[in-house]
Amino acid sequence: MSRSRKPVIAPEALEPGREEARLWADQRPAPPRAHVDDEGYYGAPSGDHEGWRWRVSQALGSTSPDLQNMVFAELLSLAKGPGGATSRYAEETVMGVALAAFSSVQPRTEFEVLLAVQMIATHLFAMEEVRMGRASTDRNVRYLHANIATKMTRTYLAQAEALAKLQGGGKQQVEVRHVYVDARGGQNIIGDVHGGGGAEKLHQPHEPALEHTPGEACAPLRSKDPEGHFVHGAGSEGQDAVLSARRRKGLGRS
Repeated sequence: MSRSRKPVIAPEALEPGREEARLWADQRPAPPRAHVDDEGYYGAPSGDHEGWRWRVSQALGSTSPDLQNMVFAELLSLAKGPGGATSRYAEETVMGVALAAFSSVQPRTEFEVLLAVQMIATHLFAMEEVRMGRASTDRNVRYLHANIATKMTRTYLAQAEALAKLQGGGKQQVEVRHVYVDARGGQNIIGDVHGGGGAEKLHQPHEPALEHTPGEACAPLRSKDPEGHFVHGAGSEGQDAVLSARRRKGLGRS
């Protein structure tokens, strides 16, 4: 009797990145799966029921048998189509996808498990509306299903945000960075502001501080005049005249 040989795959016909993908798959643990018998009971695909229960508890993040039974009953109901029709393949597929999703989300409390179940139900509902909308040729019917699917996907995003807040402790970290432009040299100074004495200070070791004693005259600045005339600094010149004019104007009004 001749034996059939496996086809030999040429090295150039191998999928690019095949080895990297295999290593990634080997390092990622496979989620548990479930077997559903003819009477609707679920359990381990193999004979290790105790080990399967521990893996399911790890995926759900809870050791409560009542919670597990309720979750699996809800998942089995989600596998039913219109009119309650279902199949063993559909039930095992839904439960397998749900267990994989639980393993990815990694719920830590029973509340997070229930929220994850709602997310699975919302996703299945949205995809069912999309399927029915694509199967119809009536424009109004397609618009109705598309509208419902849009609402369900928005609900899914809201549920995902709620789950992320629960797992993150509801805390948000905001990093504030201040950007200052030094008018003297046109340099940008990026860093935190350290307050002291009610005023903000910037640590600029590369830029010398400007010192000026009150009462002293400031050094004149160069103007754009080609002859090199100086720009006069602010002073008290003309102050008395302005004040006298204001007084005269006030007396004139009375």
